[in-house]
Amino acid sequence: MEEKRIIGFDLLRVIAVFTVFFDHCKSYLTIPLESPLNFPLGSDLFLVLSGYLIGVSVIIAYNKGESGVLYSIKFYIKRWFRTLPNYYLFLLINILLIYFHLAPGFLNKYLISYFFFSQNLFKPYDFLWWESWTLALQEWFYLIFPLLIFLMNKYLKSKIELKKIFLISILMFIFLPLFYRLSIESNLDFDLYFRKIVFSRFDSIGYGLLFSFFHFYYAELWGKYKKILFLIGLIFILSIENYSNDLWYYKKIIKFCILSFSIALLLPYLSSVQKLLFFNKTIKFLSKISFSVYLLQMPVSYILQKYFTINGFYSSILYIALYLLLTISISYLNFIGTESYFFRLRAKVLIKVDNYHLKKATTKNRSVIN
Repeated sequence: MEEKRIIGFDLLRVIAVFTVFFDHCKSYLTIPLESPLNFPLGSDLFLVLSGYLIGVSVIIAYNKGESGVLYSIKFYIKRWFRTLPNYYLFLLINILLIYFHLAPGFLNKYLISYFFFSQNLFKPYDFLWWESWTLALQEWFYLIFPLLIFLMNKYLKSKIELKKIFLISILMFIFLPLFYRLSIESNLDFDLYFRKIVFSRFDSIGYGLLFSFFHFYYAELWGKYKKILFLIGLIFILSIENYSNDLWYYKKIIKFCILSFSIALLLPYLSSVQKLLFFNKTIKFLSKISFSVYLLQMPVSYILQKYFTINGFYSSILYIALYLLLTISISYLNFIGTESYFFRLRAKVLIKVDNYHLKKATTKNRSVIN
């Protein structure tokens, strides 16, 4: 059965992935792709949306009284069947591309860090598959947040109500990365040591979590002010993205915080958008393959650059069209092949987990009765 989709969030995913797509390809073109306005990179949009969606899932499950152990097991099955097969597949692809001299980068003893999502955990290893930093960040979030909620609920629920447990956990994701960034030396490379380090960017996800909290516990306000929040969010995003300031406290503190918060302000309105004129099917299709597009865009670009020469305006136009067509086509094949296969396998595993839990609960009830 196809999951219920929110077209507003599908649109945000599409904007996010193709923002990254065009940002990556524009440096190879002889025609300008610059906009008079700067927009946030797609990675920022992805992180905030991920935090919101996972936060909603966790909060609803615990408030329905679902077993913390059962939910955690099912959560990890859902996430890891969704992300790990593609992650390791494209890690292998990137390694092979470098090995056969089809992509930039090199292989060394630190390659092992990529297999454990630690390539940007505390120290950046920046020698291949540069876009994987967001994947590592999300995987650590998927591991830590549900586990943190489970442990706090298990050991503190007699002292702290569930609502406060969620709020405390979310605030930890927002403020601890801020303190971490403050502890980093200001003269280090901004992109590697601030923007792409796992513990430096958890707060981008944290603002998404915060808005999932507001959505569940303050649903009336969520819907009441959605349009004005959307407008404020857009104004803040454009303002901060088009304001240049190299002062350390602005780049380390203010920009990250305000940008992530501003993106989160878009969510109440986007969560209510169910139709986009005649673009619904296109947006849904592109959203479904967005993960594959994100993973494939650079490998496709590397190979195209080896065999395609850009020497003028028309060749640039042809390059863009070919690059886009190949990326979308191969992404679709990967979606119906790799992703869909593991979706089906995941469904079977989840059914087995539910059946095992039901059987165990039935046996326990019979033992109590006897």
